[in-house]
Amino acid sequence: MAKPKLKKRSNEELQQEITERTEAIMKYVEEYTRDPEEVIKLLNFMTNFHHYSARNQILIQSQFQGAMAVASLESFNKKGFFVNNGEKAIKILVPVQVKLFERDPDNWVQISHATETEKKQIEAGVLDIREITRFKLGSVFDVSQTNAKEEDIPDLLPNKHMNYETSSDMKTLQSALIHIANDRKVYVSNAKDVGVELGNVRGEYRENLIDGRKDILLNQRNTVTENFSILVHELAHESMHSQDSLQNKEVSLTVANKEFQAEMTAYVVCKHFGVDTEEKATAYIASWTEKGESVEDRLHLLDEVHKTSKHFIQEIEGYLEKSFEPLYMQAKSLPEGWKWRKDNEVSGCLESPSRDEYFNYRLDYLEFRHPDEKGFWDGIESFSGLEGETFTKDDFTRFAEMAEYWVETNVLNQELESLAIMER
Repeated sequence: MAKPKLKKRSNEELQQEITERTEAIMKYVEEYTRDPEEVIKLLNFMTNFHHYSARNQILIQSQFQGAMAVASLESFNKKGFFVNNGEKAIKILVPVQVKLFERDPDNWVQISHATETEKKQIEAGVLDIREITRFKLGSVFDVSQTNAKEEDIPDLLPNKHMNYETSSDMKTLQSALIHIANDRKVYVSNAKDVGVELGNVRGEYRENLIDGRKDILLNQRNTVTENFSILVHELAHESMHSQDSLQNKEVSLTVANKEFQAEMTAYVVCKHFGVDTEEKATAYIASWTEKGESVEDRLHLLDEVHKTSKHFIQEIEGYLEKSFEPLYMQAKSLPEGWKWRKDNEVSGCLESPSRDEYFNYRLDYLEFRHPDEKGFWDGIESFSGLEGETFTKDDFTRFAEMAEYWVETNVLNQELESLAIMER
């Protein structure tokens, strides 16, 4: 992937671009209609799935928000789809017909529990029988939990996961957004890692009204390009719709107003950085346009969209322009063949002559990995001698010095000991 292209523009030029982007998407929303062929594809696709009772639909939604194309494991396997590892089944109530016989007055027992004598009496019609419906737990899955590919799913299926067209380096762009979130004291997490099932909801902004903690949860099923769009969308909610922001507004906003603003911001920012979300954004904004309400009715919401989009673009560009090169010190005590390897703008590791990796670090997450704790990431504050919430040049220098000291005391000593044994 190419690095994100920075567009050096004046404030006036950037404002003009944002205005043009919002006007364009507003026009697309105004003219948006569902393609009849795509509607037919969706209807044909949905005929493959069972229509569940109202009670089971409530159960399904309570466990997996936005589930629509739901089926059993066996049904998916017959269609050639297989449930992905680690996915948790959605529990439903499955009706089962049970036959009973009257052993004693008002004492009805399942026929399967009848004695041999009672079975003969049942066959002879001596004992009364009846049939009742009971329920047992069954397991189903949503199509998003399977290995179904993007082309296997109709475009009109709500919350369908997509890979947006782009030539940008999405990892670097996402790192920039996480950096912005960190600055705002917003915690970004994979929903699954914190024990939350988002279902088909791609992301969620949460604010604790008691302690003020702010979180953005990302669906673990998202594509890389989706995560960039969702992060902008949820950060827009934090910027425009947090408790503090709403208290300063003269007019109260509906949920539809908030979603309109957040997705408009996401579209403008994504478009600026070469991520094409036009099709999905148009449909999403149109779905939040209330009946009888025209796009013009929402023009008053655009001022804040313009300001927020401009601010995000400038913050991201500022992050991308920032060079981490000064953080890379010249190795002072590393033996021949050892080097600091830079993987991208924000991550790298200490590499041995045999290309083994040690002391992996992520500047965007303020994290590192110690060789003695392989597989475990630790916050930088737990690293001896490093403090604070920012990864400064001095911090990296101390980190590098300690890493090189570790190589000298651990790796080299082991090599010298091995040579001594060989000489004996």
